[in-house]
Amino acid sequence: MVALQPSADAQKQSAQLMAKASGARAEICRKLWYRLRGLAHPLQMRSGARDKRPSVVYSCIVDRHPRFAYSAVLWAASLISYAGQEPGGILVQLVEGCDPSYRRAIESLGVRTEYVKAFDSRHPLANRLRLLESEALRVPDYVVLCDCDLAFCSSIAPWVAGDTVRAKIVDCANLSLEHWRRLFAAAGFAPPSTTTTGTVDRCVTLPDYCNGGLMILPRALVPRLADVWPKWDRWLLDRPELVHPFEFHTYQVAFTLSCRELGLTIDHLPSELNCPTHLSPSAVDESLEAPPLVLHYHSRLDTDGLLLPMGLPLVDPQIAKINQLVRTTPVLRQVLVSEAGV
Repeated sequence: MVALQPSADAQKQSAQLMAKASGARAEICRKLWYRLRGLAHPLQMRSGARDKRPSVVYSCIVDRHPRFAYSAVLWAASLISYAGQEPGGILVQLVEGCDPSYRRAIESLGVRTEYVKAFDSRHPLANRLRLLESEALRVPDYVVLCDCDLAFCSSIAPWVAGDTVRAKIVDCANLSLEHWRRLFAAAGFAPPSTTTTGTVDRCVTLPDYCNGGLMILPRALVPRLADVWPKWDRWLLDRPELVHPFEFHTYQVAFTLSCRELGLTIDHLPSELNCPTHLSPSAVDESLEAPPLVLHYHSRLDTDGLLLPMGLPLVDPQIAKINQLVRTTPVLRQVLVSEAGV
């Protein structure tokens, strides 16, 4: 199990707290300090606590382009190799019409697969909403919805907890506050009253406008989001002027509207759990306090299927770790060669 290292200030704060306590009281304080930060207590990494972890299924969806098949195989291989996830706890959906070789490659890792219909031809990115319909995701304690272009460098088990959605704020705000006000008015919601900032561009945005690349859902919220998220996505697709010129992000805007309807708040994940490697290195570097546990590389691959470095000391060793997995996983090479590149 891997947990992010606390900052120097946080370590100092913890030391001061420990100095004021002793014995059993110190242990209570220590446990509270870790819990408030969503981290794993060191003692939980030993003993029988490992056996009491909640059940979790990681899921993603693959569209018809060969690049998505390659990414899904890499995603699953990294979960198995570096995040400690059992293959049976990984589900990949394939949109109908995908080449059968995609499924064979993914299943060669022992991962479960299922075919689904495309969500809406107007917005292929919303195909991921089909994941919410899967019966396989109604059983585990938690579901981790993923883009297939993620690579896991370590376990994120300490963050798979809680009773609400856990996700990272968007990298870039895109919509202005005035844009959100107009959109909320059209949807019948009160104007937004709280704000935050994008993790990379630092522009003002809403606390429930989240990056859809990695979301942790407790079981109880899966059917509730399945009822409303697709509805709001289609509502926006019928009214493209409401999100213009950010139609590409319609499904993320629809998630925000879903949270407003359901009264959900978001437990925000740190950038280390969804690190974009396609944006400005200097801006990404400022958003990180520790080496990332999950890389969101989008299409930043070379012709050999290797992740391109960023030139950042915190990130490049993690990229090298994933690239070593690429070099030593035969099925990735097979997918790359059979599809003549990514």
